Amino acid sequence: MPIFDIEGGPLLVLVRGIWNVALLSAFGTLAFRVVVAPRTLLRAPQDVVQPVERALLRLSRTSLAAAGLLLLTWLWLQSAEIAGSASLASLRAVAGGTMFGHLVLLQLAALAAAAVVLGRGGAAARRWLTTGLAAVATALQAGHGHALAMESGPSLLLGAGVLHLLTAGAWLGGLLPLLLTVRVAPARTGAAAARWFSPLGKWCVGLMAGSAAVQFWVLIGGWRGLIETPYGWVASAKLVLFAVLLGFAWINRYRFAPRLLGPAGEASRPHLIASIAVQTGFGVLVVLAASLLSSLPPSVHEQPVEVSSATR
Repeated sequence: MPIFDIEGGPLLVLVRGIWNVALLSAFGTLAFRVVVAPRTLLRAPQDVVQPVERALLRLSRTSLAAAGLLLLTWLWLQSAEIAGSASLASLRAVAGGTMFGHLVLLQLAALAAAAVVLGRGGAAARRWLTTGLAAVATALQAGHGHALAMESGPSLLLGAGVLHLLTAGAWLGGLLPLLLTVRVAPARTGAAAARWFSPLGKWCVGLMAGSAAVQFWVLIGGWRGLIETPYGWVASAKLVLFAVLLGFAWINRYRFAPRLLGPAGEASRPHLIASIAVQTGFGVLVVLAASLLSSLPPSVHEQPVEVSSATR
């Protein structure tokens, strides 16, 4: 019997993970456009504002489109897993007759509405509405986790899952638009973007830590579950990756970004771009680890794994 009893198999977990990446990217980019970008570009000339806004708008559209396509792919694969065959009949049955299908349809509706409202960019009210619709799609993802499987209806674990997803989206999903802004804009504008992104990141990290503590208590139960079960091992790996992300965040904000304000600002910009790019890569790994956790039985439902001498 394999140590990692992954529900649905590796392909389903991988597609689910990539879908989560696209979903958080869509919400994070839209949140960046309404929270960080206006402050960053407040005093910037139009020849700086327009390229940045165009790049963020393209990323918003691309992320929403990718999220929609990947969600449909996940629905197709999950329907085949549930019904035992990949067909339109099984797709309709799962979409219309299961909680999973209902949640997916609601998420698809929210993403489609966000894409329609996004339009050509529009005024601030349209941007906030688009961000809110993406937030709904992101929050609904908590329903695909362990919370509703363990307790029907609202619960502390479900609330923690919603908060964890929204803050992860705002922070991790905001890394790519931050990278684009630093790359497209002059050095001083890039430094301003890093500065205004930092408070958002700090709030998100604090709320993520709090919601993760609730999930640890309910799903893992204690240190033994953390170090002696597959769920705990993946959670530990996610925690290490999260610590790496915090290290990059500190270096970017307090080492690389301030250099953009100095006389060698343009020469220093590639260092910040490279660092944010690597940080974004670690963010993707964190999201993939979280997706794997959703496909593993929680530690509180598992017996600690004992490695026999025959398998050493």
